[in-house]
This record gives sequence, C-alpha cells and structure tokens, in this order.
Amino acid sequence: GALANTSYHRLLQEFTMMTTKIRNRMVFFSFMLLLLIEIVPRADAFALGGSFRQYLSKSRRRNSQAPLFALADDDQDANTIEKRSIENEIDNEDDDERDELVEAVILKLEESEGLWYSDDFYGPHGREWVKVSVSLVMNEKTAAATTALVATKVTGDPNIPAGCVTFRTKNWPSVGTGVPAEIHVRADPNDPNGFSWLSGELTLVNDKTMRLLCSYSPILQSQGTFYKENDEEEE
Repeated sequence: GALANTSYHRLLQEFTMMTTKIRNRMVFFSFMLLLLIEIVPRADAFALGGSFRQYLSKSRRRNSQAPLFALADDDQDANTIEKRSIENEIDNEDDDERDELVEAVILKLEESEGLWYSDDFYGPHGREWVKVSVSLVMNEKTAAATTALVATKVTGDPNIPAGCVTFRTKNWPSVGTGVPAEIHVRADPNDPNGFSWLSGELTLVNDKTMRLLCSYSPILQSQGTFYKENDEEEE
C-alpha cells in the first residue's frame, strides 16, 4: 500500500509540473501574441527594428508626396513671379500707350488750341471768334479713340449764341487734307428747338489757317476761312 501511495504522489507531482509548464508556455505565447498585435505596429515609436522603421518612413514619404502633376513650391513661386512679371509688362505697355496718346494730344493742343476768327464764314454777322480745343472721339465700330477738333463760339449771333459749339471734326485734320466735320446751325433764332447739325469738311491749310465747308444740300454750299490769333503780334 505504501508503494502505491508513493507512486500516486509522484504521478500527481509530475502532472502538476507538466500542467504548470503548459500554463507558463500559454502565458508566454499569449504575451508574444500581444506583443505582435499591440507593439509591433508601433515599431517606429519604440524603435523595435531598423528595417520596419525604414518601411514606415518610406510609406509616409509615399503618402505625403505631391500628386504626379502638381508643381513644387519653388516652381509655383517661379511661375507666380513670372506671371506677375508678365502682368506688370502688360500694365507698363498700357501705360506707355496712354502716355504716348497724352503726349500726342498735348502736342496737338499746342498747335491748334486757342482763339480763331473768321470774317466770312458767318455771313452778315461779320467777324466771330471761336475757341478751338482738342477732344477724343470714340469710334463706335472699332471702340478706338481718336483726336478731333471742337470749336466753341466766344462771340455769338442770334442763330448760334456764344458758348455753343459751332463746329466739330470727326478726326484730326492733317495739313493739306480735309476731314469730315459737322456744323451747328439754326435757321429760326426764335425756335429754341431748332438746332441741328449739317455735314461739312474742314481743311487745315497750315498751322495758322483752316478752311471750313458747310453743305446745306448737294448743290448749296458755303465756306469760310478761320485764322489763328497771333499772340506775338498783339504784344
């Protein structure tokens, strides 16, 4: 009986030891499984392997790369600078064109603006004085501006009083050539609504003389000569 009891206890001890080893191994494997599940994905943070860390780094670089056709920041800056430079050049060209137009107008003002008089254009009213100035006229078809002459009466008559425009051209006259013009008329001095425009032609004879033709009808015309006031002679 004693031998049987000894054998029983020995078997029980061996079984207990085997069970403990199995349990320890299960705990170990559980721990390893936890390590693989929870810690390995964080390898980069815990520095648990250079190769895995490099893989994560490459993955991040691939994910953070710009789209295939996107421009780098330096290229974007260069394109922005180039675009602004082109815009500035266009603005400068527009400014230059405006400056040239202004200079041309100023030159024409010096040549033509001032007081002019005519002794024969206004018929029985005798000598009348007009102030000639330069204006910009828009072409409705081309939307382009051109310079023209406008004459305003300084001394008037019952038909066209002082302060009213007496004639205007449709563009700038060159010496020796005629340009279309319009002449302001009123047949009845007592009719406040009787003003109208007649077609005509202005010819710049020289920088001190111009001739104006007014067409009342295809067969009825009148013309007169205007002379620019000479300030030097008056002084």
